[in-house]
Amino acid sequence: MTEKHLPYMEEFAAYLRDTEGLAERTVYRHINNAEFFLSYMSTHFFIADHDCDADELPIDAALISRGPDFLYEFFGYFLPYKAVSSPAELRTIGGSVKKLYRFFGLKGLVSQEIADDVIITIKDEIPGWMDHFGNIY
Repeated sequence: MTEKHLPYMEEFAAYLRDTEGLAERTVYRHINNAEFFLSYMSTHFFIADHDCDADELPIDAALISRGPDFLYEFFGYFLPYKAVSSPAELRTIGGSVKKLYRFFGLKGLVSQEIADDVIITIKDEIPGWMDHFGNIY
């Protein structure tokens, strides 16, 4: 795993191993994908405190609760057009973000309504987001 985890990543990794029974390699993939999504949220739409250290990402419960606001931009635009991700990567990252928000809901960092909104939105919108790849390749 990365040397410098974002907040909650150690607990998320333990959840994936202990509750979901995932192998270490799979846990590593989900952690990287979750960190990618959280970093995107932090750096693209959140105005950081000017007193923050340059390496400090403003990831807190307030930002995490805004997860549904970032889904369309991240999956429908950023991944296919800016990150040049493949359709398989989009599906894999979507699965990781769903697991992340399931964990956040169980931990109480977001309401169950927000967790369900993220999970259902990703599930329902993945086919449409994947259609964007037809315009790229």
